[in-house]
Parts: sequence; C-alpha cells; structure tokens
Amino acid sequence: MNNLFRYYRLQIVISLSLMVVLISQVYRNGYLELLLIVFGCLLGTFFLDLDYFINAYLIDSETEFAKLLKDYVKNKDFLGAFNYTIYHANEIKNKTLNSAIFQVCMAIFSLYLVRNPVSTFYKALVISILLNSIYRFFYFYIQNEHQDWFWVLKETPGKIFIGIYNFILILIVGLSIFLYI
Repeated sequence: MNNLFRYYRLQIVISLSLMVVLISQVYRNGYLELLLIVFGCLLGTFFLDLDYFINAYLIDSETEFAKLLKDYVKNKDFLGAFNYTIYHANEIKNKTLNSAIFQVCMAIFSLYLVRNPVSTFYKALVISILLNSIYRFFYFYIQNEHQDWFWVLKETPGKIFIGIYNFILILIVGLSIFLYI
C-alpha cells in the first residue's frame, strides 16, 4: 500500500487540484454534480493503468508479465496487481494509453466534450485523464523511458518538439477548463 501511495501521490494531487478548479469554476448546484466532478477527477488518476491490463488480456497475453498480472487478478489481489504493474511497467513496449497518439486523441476529445451537453462526470474524467497523461509522460521522460511514448513515429523527437508538444497539451487542458459548460 505504501508503494502505491508513493507512486500515485503526485497524480492524486494533480487530480485533486483539477477537482478544486472545476468545482470553483463550473459547479452550479446540487450535490450530485459535485460528486460527479469528484469521482471523474479521481477516476482519471488511475485510468492510464488500464493499459497494462489491456496489454495482458487483449494484446500480448502470452508474456510472463501478462501471466503474472492475470494471476494477481484471478486471486483478487488487486493491490498486488497494481504494485506489479508499477515495478514492471517498463517491460511493456508500445503502450496503447501511455502514448502520444492517445494524448492527441484525448486532447481533441476533451475540447469536443466540454462544449457538449454531457454529464459532468465525463467532462471531469476526460480532462483528468489528459492531465494525468501529461504528468505520466514527464514521469517517463525524467526516467529516460519516454521513447515508447512516440511509438507511432519512426524515431523519438528531440527536446524542442517534446517541449512544444507538451506546452500545447497543457494549453488544451486550460482551454478545456475555460470552455467547460
């Protein structure tokens, strides 16, 4: 449990900060709307970890990583499964959700979603996923494990491209909050 807290503490702070901003900017009335914002922001913290389960169950189910992760889930040891994914995340290459292509899709989707009359939960969830995805990229970048993030490109882009790319993503998060209806 301590390892999970250490790994997720900054992501939870990011989600809680987003939650405070959304509540202060867009909260209109009712406890249901408030709860939907809270749950959307907090669920967005853990959404990107579905990547490891998608890989284990759908994409590459015969690897040692997949077999051990399935054993954790089969034994209902979900904390163990999350701990396992934390320590062995670098064994998975070409991730689906932890990638630049997913970030671009989420950025476009967040701008689309905040301007439409859908549930507050979905809007908060999508913005939280995008914001946590930006953090997750920086986490991998600092550990020099960001090359797989751009698997769709032939080669890993340079620092200037990465800086501009992440700046644009952060602007899109801000714009999504600004346009939030």
